[in-house]
Amino acid sequence: MAKKKKAKKPAKKADEPLVLTSRIKKLINSLGCKTSGDVPDAVNQVVVDAIKKAVARTKANKRSTVRAADL
Repeated sequence: MAKKKKAKKPAKKADEPLVLTSRIKKLINSLGCKTSGDVPDAVNQVVVDAIKKAVARTKANKRSTVRAADL
């Protein structure tokens, strides 16, 4: 009998959100403003960029652990 192939896990999206839209809207609303539809994507991109810079700084310092100071 032929061996069964293992089911592959679905690939994660590269642009998977790292922040919750509802939390962003809640914070903005609590500060007295409304939220445009493109704000959550922009906030997510800011977070992704910050993480990439932190990782680059970590590697430049010959470490493998990202610290809060790297942000």
